[in-house]
This record gives sequence, structure tokens and C-alpha cells, in this order.
Amino acid sequence: MRLTEKRSRSILLTMSRTKTWANSTTTAEGIPKLRTVQETIDRAPGMYDAYTNLAAALDNMGMDAEAEQALLKSLELRETARALNSMGAVRAFQKRDAEAIGFYTRAVKLNPRVYVYLLNLGDSNRRLGRLQEAQTAYGQAMDLALAELQENPRRGYTRAFVGYFAARLGDHKRAEDEIGQSLQLSPTDNEVVPLRRSDLRSPRTAGPCNLSAQPGHGEFVT
Repeated sequence: MRLTEKRSRSILLTMSRTKTWANSTTTAEGIPKLRTVQETIDRAPGMYDAYTNLAAALDNMGMDAEAEQALLKSLELRETARALNSMGAVRAFQKRDAEAIGFYTRAVKLNPRVYVYLLNLGDSNRRLGRLQEAQTAYGQAMDLALAELQENPRRGYTRAFVGYFAARLGDHKRAEDEIGQSLQLSPTDNEVVPLRRSDLRSPRTAGPCNLSAQPGHGEFVT
């Protein structure tokens, strides 16, 4: 089923009227954001980024099928690195890593400066046993993260990713050190909690990243 403006408004209306949704903290916080995004779509239905933002809001509320349709609509209007990466994350969650790699590769081609896209590309390759391709992606991602860390050494978010890449590249001592420092620098940063909690010594535990709501950084849906 294609996501139309009418369908997305219907989703919002149904959620607003349903008590079980209203009792959910995540959903209660998400409804105002969903309304804002929907208002943007109503005013300018051709704004592709609005559908990417809608997908992020729907995903945060556990509406995976609707989020996927919003991303497909965004890509139909225009291919962007954000939407491609997010669509790759959807396919990875569905255990369709071969398809995810196609989306991630296109995202990296459009914007090769976002290390989270490379992280996702590396993880999907790793899960498929394509270890050389995975190591190449992790190495490129590490270079980007280290360059960002040089500009702001006290940013725990970036340091957590450096730790993750170090682990994937086999440097577990550095991984532990970087993750420890990220906890000290940004103890309440929820965006990197999944990285900190993941078992970096078990290479098949981490899921895809999709921070669709934050243009310019990667996308962290896993």
C-alpha cells in the first residue's frame, strides 16, 4: 500500500484517538512531532525530506510498515543519502542485507563524508561474510570519525563511534578506552547508548544505524 497524504493523516488521526497509544510515553511524545511533519507535507506535498522525517517519527513509534512506505515516497520524489541509508536500515532489520548494501552504497556515493553510512555498509557486508568489503568500509569510516574527533575531542558521540570502528578493525583495547571516554564525556547521550551496550567482541550483535531526524549526521535506527 502506497503512503499518500490522505493515508498519513489517517494514521495520525487514529493514533490520536486511541487510548492505548496515548498511554505510551514514546508515542505520546511522538504525536506532536508527527503532526508537525504532517503539516509540512500538507503545505508542500513534494518536499521529499518531509517524508524522510515522517519515516523517522513513525519508526520511533514502532510503525515500521508505515515508516517504510514514507521512505519509499521520499525516494520516489528524490533520492537523498539520508533516505537511502534509512531504507538500507529497514532492509537490514528485515534480514535482507544484500538489498541493504545496495541502498547504503548509493547513500555513500551521494555523500561519502558520513561515517554512519559506511558503518551500516560495513555491518551488512560483515553479516554476509564479505569481510574484506566490511573492513574497507570500517577503515574509511574510522578515518572520517577521527578527523571529526580532531576538531572536537570532547564529543562523546563521535568517540563512541571511534570505539566501535576500532573494535570492528580488531583493536579491542582502543575500543574499550574510547567507549569508556565517551561515557565520561556524554553520560546521558541516548544516541550512542546502543554502541556502548553492544558486545563489541561479538561481531553479529549490532544493528543498522538510522538517524533520519538529524540531517548531516548519519541515521541511527538500530
